[in-house]
Amino acid sequence: MPFVHLQVQSAYSLLNSSARINKLIEKAESFQLKAFAVTDFHTMYGAIAFYKQCKKHGIKPIIGLTASVILEETGESTGYPLVLLAKNNDGYRNLLKISSVLQTKSPEGIKSRWLKSYSGGLIAFTPGRTGLAEKYIQEGNSEEAVKILKIYRSLFNEGDFYLSVQKHFLHDELKMAEELLQISIQTGLPLVAANDVHYIEKEDAFAHNCLLSIKNGSKMEDDSDYALPSNQYYFKSPSEMAELFQDCPEALENTLKIAKECNVSLELGKTQLPKYPAPGGQSPDEYLERLCLQGLKHRFSKPKDTYFKRLEYELDVIKQMKFSDYFLIVWDFMKYAHDHHILTGPGRGSAAGSLVAYVLKITD
Repeated sequence: MPFVHLQVQSAYSLLNSSARINKLIEKAESFQLKAFAVTDFHTMYGAIAFYKQCKKHGIKPIIGLTASVILEETGESTGYPLVLLAKNNDGYRNLLKISSVLQTKSPEGIKSRWLKSYSGGLIAFTPGRTGLAEKYIQEGNSEEAVKILKIYRSLFNEGDFYLSVQKHFLHDELKMAEELLQISIQTGLPLVAANDVHYIEKEDAFAHNCLLSIKNGSKMEDDSDYALPSNQYYFKSPSEMAELFQDCPEALENTLKIAKECNVSLELGKTQLPKYPAPGGQSPDEYLERLCLQGLKHRFSKPKDTYFKRLEYELDVIKQMKFSDYFLIVWDFMKYAHDHHILTGPGRGSAAGSLVAYVLKITD
């Protein structure tokens, strides 16, 4: 295996890629790949599906994320992408945090100081021609590009930042590859070969351009600013990549090195719930029971014994299933909604008809 794909966007990058997880797995199997990465844009929605499918087919899953980063050190207000890969479970959890920031707090990009605090267990590399350093290289300002790359390197642990070299048969990329080689020699930053994958087969390029037109709400003939600049953004075979990078074998070898360092092991089939911070040193079970008893007396001026028995039975089931934290979390945000006069629905789900949900005012 002379090459590992480390920059692949799947269909979970909505309207950015047409490559479905199952089809990527089939293609990887046809190439006898032992590992590859999925690095969706700002989102981790496909991580578990990718992980499970890879494990099922004996392929090592490398979980990643393409994240826009705002370099505060340079005064930039625009986010430029970096590709991030999880080396271990700490890195995987940090990818989840970064994705959450991008989805909920800062969709234009994660600030560099935040990224630095979440960079443990991560490997990063530049994204190709859409990167900030590459922007300066294309403008002929290699000195500024080097400054940018040194800032990026400072955000990650020693040895965990790479320069990606890409060849999609574009004239500016060929010039950029030569410049990146010189920068690599100058700075000591290692090179890694990458193909920015957005679809699976070469013939899918036209369909992908249609997808981008849908995304941008424009006609294809008016969409040249958004369309990918060549038909080379497909899932290439290792032999194709080896031929493209025969003048830079160390960049190919570094894909193997990175793949070897990425070892995420997820424990599936186990409930992963956050712990509710019950006040006064109480356990979640104790606090839930206390709230339920208060709520029962509030709902009914004189609760019947049958209600107390029913409540005791339900609480026993919830405790046995270790769902007290879950009920407290739902109670907390519903209480916030009620206190702030925010409309809520009647409540749905397997526990919607329970006395616990009723006395907590989760349902009516």
